[in-house]
Amino acid sequence: MTGRLRAQVRTGDTVARLGGDEFAIIQRQINDADETQVLGKRIIQAISEPYSLSGHKIHIGASIGIELIKGMYVDPDEVMRNADVALYKAKAEGRGCFRSFDPELHSVLGKRRLTETNLRRAITDPNAFEIHYQPQFDIKTNSVTGFEALVRWRDPVRGLIPPSEFIGVAEETGLIDKIGHFVLERACEDALSWPDHVSVAVNLSAVQFKTSRVAEVVVAALDRTGLPPRRIDLEITETVMLEDDKRAICTLSHLKRLGARISLDDFGTGFSSLSFLRRFPFDRIKIDQSFVRDMADNAGSMAIIRAVISICRSMGIDSIAEGIETPEQLAWLAKEGCDSVQGYLLGRPMKLADATALFAPRPRPMLRAVAG
Repeated sequence: MTGRLRAQVRTGDTVARLGGDEFAIIQRQINDADETQVLGKRIIQAISEPYSLSGHKIHIGASIGIELIKGMYVDPDEVMRNADVALYKAKAEGRGCFRSFDPELHSVLGKRRLTETNLRRAITDPNAFEIHYQPQFDIKTNSVTGFEALVRWRDPVRGLIPPSEFIGVAEETGLIDKIGHFVLERACEDALSWPDHVSVAVNLSAVQFKTSRVAEVVVAALDRTGLPPRRIDLEITETVMLEDDKRAICTLSHLKRLGARISLDDFGTGFSSLSFLRRFPFDRIKIDQSFVRDMADNAGSMAIIRAVISICRSMGIDSIAEGIETPEQLAWLAKEGCDSVQGYLLGRPMKLADATALFAPRPRPMLRAVAG
């Protein structure tokens, strides 16, 4: 990587490794901000080219934070802090991009640090996290076949916090391991209160694959709770496959042999490749809600959904679409042959008691005898 970075800068510029996978570039005699952005684009493109290691192609990416220095007297520590804030912004916006420092980003970083501090405190509180369950329906029978486990953080000041506001921080700080273990065990335990044919879907972060022995954690949760492996659906994103293909396939294959179901989540939203489906026999592909949301106004989204459903059907893989909010979306997906659906139209994420109540027997109306 160092060689690629050096190839992108000019004579007189400085390239330095700060540690780990972090590098810094000092570029002199810049006329305007556009020049730094041109460099940022070149670096991201150069680093994104595949690497050949032991006969295998490896793909990595890069995010860049830029601080443009004006004036002669600057504090080097402040320059690095500002560049780091811009880097955090780039990562938060999806990675693989660059962002320049803006003073307003300080408030963003402040909120992020506060979230991290409170999250570290919450990890030690057994009541800080709770799981809500969103029902998943068989589109033909309109019956509940499973639930997706969605973690929520109940902060004493801010109240119930959705995962979109803290999972990213948890992944960056390594706290996702503990949160992931909690969700997995609690979901397996809660699923025992549902009928035997109902499964529970649990999301596994790509970071968990890096920092923990995922298969052992899953096996331990199943053993402790007694939930049959066939009733757990482990959802992964394409990032897991991209970052460590061989290791991921080995882990997922082990879990599949145990009887667990493996789903590919958010298919088509990033770097999804049909080769993923060829290299690993997924049980289910999840169609991202962004395609479902846009399909009424975007013929491309409809074409993608139709193609995914067709691929699933031809490969014997179940398809499930999320984000169903209108009867029109549901009707179209049913016509196209989608297997399962979930979304606000059918059921919002709910507490365990409400999820279990869906299976409670309903009293039949009393019949009155009519005298002739």
